[in-house]
Amino acid sequence: MPEYVHLIGAEDVARAGSQISSAAGDMQRAASSIDQSIFNLRQFMDDWLNRFEFVLNEHQKKQEE
Repeated sequence: MPEYVHLIGAEDVARAGSQISSAAGDMQRAASSIDQSIFNLRQFMDDWLNRFEFVLNEHQKKQEE
């Protein structure tokens, strides 16, 4: 007859592992969202700087005339 050992709290450990795994997934999604936000901000700033440079160049051309 096989003997079985039941560890008190084993279910809690398994549940904690599942919660940690779920939290890791949430953190990964948050990091991905932040990464996308930074990418979008960079694109916006690049576009803004290009437009600003264009305006400055146009202003400088008018000053030279």
